[in-house]
Amino acid sequence: MLKRSVLLLMTSIGLSRLSLSWFNSPSPTLPSEPQTDSHIPRGPKVPECIESWETYKSYRQQRQTSTGLTTRKVLVADLQPRVVSSQLVEDEDPYQTTVFTDQFRLEIDQEDILGHGASGFVYGGTWIPLSDASDRQLDLLGQQDVAVKVSHDPWLLWEAHMMNLVQGNHVIRATATFTIPQPNDTQAQDGAVYAMVMPRFRGSLQSWANGLPPANRARQTLPVMLQMVEALVQLHRQGFAHQDLKLGNMVYDRTPTGEMRVLISDLDRVTRSRYVRGSAGTLGYLSQEILLGKTFDPMSSDVFAMGMALLHLAFDSMSGQDFRMLVWRTVVDAAKPSKVKQALVDLFGSDVNELPLDLFARALCEQEGHDDGEWKRRITSEELLTELRAMIDGGLW
Repeated sequence: MLKRSVLLLMTSIGLSRLSLSWFNSPSPTLPSEPQTDSHIPRGPKVPECIESWETYKSYRQQRQTSTGLTTRKVLVADLQPRVVSSQLVEDEDPYQTTVFTDQFRLEIDQEDILGHGASGFVYGGTWIPLSDASDRQLDLLGQQDVAVKVSHDPWLLWEAHMMNLVQGNHVIRATATFTIPQPNDTQAQDGAVYAMVMPRFRGSLQSWANGLPPANRARQTLPVMLQMVEALVQLHRQGFAHQDLKLGNMVYDRTPTGEMRVLISDLDRVTRSRYVRGSAGTLGYLSQEILLGKTFDPMSSDVFAMGMALLHLAFDSMSGQDFRMLVWRTVVDAAKPSKVKQALVDLFGSDVNELPLDLFARALCEQEGHDDGEWKRRITSEELLTELRAMIDGGLW
């Protein structure tokens, strides 16, 4: 829960908090600026005596601008002048921010945090369309619970554009983008922050996985794993790579019958380039070729990230962050399919069956190359889906 002194704020570097005066005038007692870096949660604690971690540090020091950045800048520059500006409305509830445009009223619940990351916070809200914009008559029959992402960064417009460009029932949509006036916010460009409205969801798969009981884990997670890979295939079939796939960037909802529906979110790094070099992904999901600074196929690196995400759901031991990082650095260092397979046996013991073990190994091996004259490569998302579905349908997991 956010305290009374906290309001909507997103920065490009992480979590920050502002006083309620962010929407009004500066407070004499509460800070009106983001807190310092010391208040940002620390990253994963990983031993520094391993090859993959040393490589990762080198990658971070030498990381380059992502492929396609110029194209994105041009699109964002084109979208910015066309973004609708909203008007703030005085609200009696100190935990709620209310805005109007000529099409809707939106009430943002500052205490209802659905997710957060480097690109922004996501809050719960209530969307009410207007039946008559001239006097702000509300169409209460059209009222909907929604999710609202807010950010200082205009890159939010690129993300919203991509969310509506990629098609599929496993991709979350952006229903509106607009700006919220913030004249007293020194980080707001031209005195405003950017906001995007999306359908309401229950939460991230990361939070869902963290709450799973150990008993009957496979029965709970296998249908979700299948949807996760289906979502990635939908993305890849249309020529897009995600470039930051992880459980925290996939969300879920419930159908009217109570079944889970998995959606890919956070498309701010999505690319159509088949060979890229530079910044991509999150620690614990980065493939070998990214760490080595090579030109890589982002779709193949997506498969590696998906393999790590599936491991997290398959084994209760992956709930611990230190062990999860141990698994990641071990498979990165193993690289070859045979060594990755043996590494997984050493890590998970008898908990893993032969067929899933082989599938994980081929998803987590190095992208491509030769091993003693034998060609090896990482499987594609299509192959991963076909084999995973066959194992589930045949009861072979």
